[in-house]
Amino acid sequence: MSNSIQRDPYLDNARFLLVSLVVLGHMLSPVRGEHELIYQFNNFLSLFRMPALIFVTGFFAKSYYKEGYVEKIFVKLFIPYVTFQYLFGYYYSLLYDGRSFSVDFLFPQYTLWFLLALFIWNCLLFVFSRLKNPVFISLIIALLIGASERAGHYSALHRVFVFFPFFLMGFYATREHLDKIKSIFWAYGVLFLVLGFLLLSFFVDNADSRNLVLGNRSYSRMGFSFSEGVFLRSFVIFLSVITMLSFLSIVPRKMTFFTKLGTRSAYIYILHGFLVRTLYEAGLRDWFSGYELLGAIFAITIFLIFVLSTKPVVNVTRFAIEGAGAVWIKDNLLSVSRRFKSRVFKSY
Repeated sequence: MSNSIQRDPYLDNARFLLVSLVVLGHMLSPVRGEHELIYQFNNFLSLFRMPALIFVTGFFAKSYYKEGYVEKIFVKLFIPYVTFQYLFGYYYSLLYDGRSFSVDFLFPQYTLWFLLALFIWNCLLFVFSRLKNPVFISLIIALLIGASERAGHYSALHRVFVFFPFFLMGFYATREHLDKIKSIFWAYGVLFLVLGFLLLSFFVDNADSRNLVLGNRSYSRMGFSFSEGVFLRSFVIFLSVITMLSFLSIVPRKMTFFTKLGTRSAYIYILHGFLVRTLYEAGLRDWFSGYELLGAIFAITIFLIFVLSTKPVVNVTRFAIEGAGAVWIKDNLLSVSRRFKSRVFKSY
């Protein structure tokens, strides 16, 4: 296992494409009930986009054992989570008339569950990296967590443990594994993706499929017995792995026009949560109808992706998104503390 991960165009390409699919899925979600095919397509995107993004993110966690790693992820993940949990709560209270402003840091707002989950997954590495067969153990937990009624949205615990196997898969993956994914799946990548779409769409009801791919509900809440839930979740995890590997096999390995934007995927992921809901609350569905609305959604998605990854947006929001604000405060407090101590000791 290498001690460091050098910048790889393939991984940046993957992150950009996957985050773009997240934005597209969130843009399509409010209208999924109006078009069965869109509902099925949106479920299909959810089948592999987050598992693949989590897999790639886990690949970058190989230096977890280095000194200062916990402090680093605290600044880069937990501080932005707390910051935007507050900002989302305040903004949504303004956006939705009559919605009271409240912030509960144990119940993530909208897309922010991913930041909290990433922080928890990185911390769990200190335990799971010492176990035998950690991926298998995490899969068992992913199946058993469905029996819990209390996990649900509480700290996103269902999603934390349902998607944790993908994080571990990425963590234990090597560059040789990435090459094998490309060599084994590239010829049939598109075929397996189509097959995954058909299996998910025709063997599982749309509503059940959505709940299963999101991984945020207990079996009983979805109307399943424990045995039914375990079977269906196992089926969906299997499809997620196959479609995830298939998608990763067709991601370009060389530099592209969007490779650099992959380094700014966090900005796209976090900030689009403000804009998607704003557009629909402003009346997006009243501006367009039918296929015009679908065309507008795809066009707006592309526009949002590229605007949110521009340098001006990055420069303005870096203070909050990368935890730079916390670092600045910490460094300045340390500087003030040192000067204070120096003056105190000089006086003696």
